[in-house]
Amino acid sequence: MPARASRRVASPRVVSIEDLRPMARRRVPKGVFDYLDGGAEGEVTLRENCRAFEDVTFRPRHAVAIPHCDLRTRVLGLDLSLPFLLAPVGYSRLMHPGGEVVAARAAGAAGTAYILSTISGHTLEDVKAGSSGPVCYQLYRVLRSCVLSAISHGRSRCRRGGD
Repeated sequence: MPARASRRVASPRVVSIEDLRPMARRRVPKGVFDYLDGGAEGEVTLRENCRAFEDVTFRPRHAVAIPHCDLRTRVLGLDLSLPFLLAPVGYSRLMHPGGEVVAARAAGAAGTAYILSTISGHTLEDVKAGSSGPVCYQLYRVLRSCVLSAISHGRSRCRRGGD
């Protein structure tokens, strides 16, 4: 149990995601950190996404009574409790042995959908079985025959009831 407590993040030191970066750099193997922290090719999209967030100012309102907050929405024909989906992250198993299965389970428990990456460490069937919510699949279009095979496989093994 002491080892677990030593991994706990002390809240006064962490007030933003940016505060977690140096901690992760020290704790995570270099290849895993570089994969998570970097972007594809020239990292143009990564830089633009970071720049876009600089244009947004959040103004937190503390201790404001909200009698009812309903975040439910419908996305791609799916009824969700939250207005977002858990996006695909390839090689999630590098970060945690349960990887995609654990992430899909958390998404389902939160009432939203999980999107499984084409670059997954777990099978589509295992991820679908581990989630109480909808599971979508990010399919890279490489060869037409591979795409058609992946679609057929997903339809035959992981259909939602009634579809």
